[in-house]
Amino acid sequence: MALLSVYYDSASRIVYPGVVFILAYLQSVFLEWGNQSSPNFTISLLQLILSIGLVCISFFYKKNLSVSIIGIHIVMIGIALLEIESGFHDPEFSFNDARNWLAIIALLGVWSFTYPGKVSRFVLIWTAILLYYLIRIIIEHDMTLPINTLKDMSTIFPLFVFFFFINNWWFGMGYLAAYRGILLEEKNLNFLRDIHDNVGSQLTDLSLYCKQLKEKDGISSDKIIKIQIYADKALANLRRQVHERDEEEILKKSFLDGIRIILLRRYSESGRNVRFQIDENSKSKLSAPFISEFVDDLKSVVNEISSNDLRYGSGSTIWRFASNQNSVDLVVFSKTMENMLREVSGIGEKNIISRLNKYKASYNKKTTSDSNLDNPDYDFTIRISLPLSSDLYIKESVNSQ
Repeated sequence: MALLSVYYDSASRIVYPGVVFILAYLQSVFLEWGNQSSPNFTISLLQLILSIGLVCISFFYKKNLSVSIIGIHIVMIGIALLEIESGFHDPEFSFNDARNWLAIIALLGVWSFTYPGKVSRFVLIWTAILLYYLIRIIIEHDMTLPINTLKDMSTIFPLFVFFFFINNWWFGMGYLAAYRGILLEEKNLNFLRDIHDNVGSQLTDLSLYCKQLKEKDGISSDKIIKIQIYADKALANLRRQVHERDEEEILKKSFLDGIRIILLRRYSESGRNVRFQIDENSKSKLSAPFISEFVDDLKSVVNEISSNDLRYGSGSTIWRFASNQNSVDLVVFSKTMENMLREVSGIGEKNIISRLNKYKASYNKKTTSDSNLDNPDYDFTIRISLPLSSDLYIKESVNSQ
């Protein structure tokens, strides 16, 4: 998870070099505009297109990190190779002029802070780019390495090594920060559990002691009653916090398991029954880890629907998960009171629809006024058809990038 966090953080910053590259290559295209037949105009135009593509990648990396990282690699290598090639078509400078190295070093420096991958891969890629440049110079110089290039190497090689160390330091800082964040989250959860185990047991004892004072000793002071009430409330809040943190951890690993636990807890606390109907295909589709934004949105939708049902419904509620070819249907069957039909059409429903629209999911409800209720034993039905594209899943293969 720490490595995945570093990749996400690096990909989130990729927009900054993208904007810088766009400005730089816009200027190059402008300067070459009068000579559109020259190779450098074509090279600058291709670099501008790649830079625009880099900015575009920064807008959807959360949906598919693996594809985004591949795209970033293509852009990085493409811009570097095109920059090398431009030096062999510049009418003002010789191909072995030391000034041709400046752009390569600048690109290396920028990517050392924004490269979304392991240090070893960064070193291998840029070492290969350096070797390609040297081979290209040798081919252009009648299969020999110019003396000027050999002299430049005394500065170029140390700069390459320096930026390799910079990338290693930057990657290590990001990984350490992400790892510390995970450790801190685990520490907070363990701390909360310890409080629950220790303080919770004492609050339980206090509540039971107050109860004994009232029942056995006949003491019914208002102060004792208040002590028992406060102890029960504190214990309930403590348990709720522990349960919510545990549920968040489960949701990260399996959305279906997490939602079932949340609904079971909420309905049981309200003295209501809830039943689940889940087919095998839905289990496999909903048990894989999803991206955090999708989990948060769907959790909010489920909480909104269940809150309305607990507030205005009655009896047992059915939550059905049925799989289709490229989607999963979530159907809720409820027995409602009359005012629920009015309440679920307000702000809560607008919030549900707004969140579902992000994922092109459909939302429909049926009441007793509809002649084609999905289940005649229930007078209120909500159906959500949720497309599950590959972009919504966390790609485990990213860990090997």
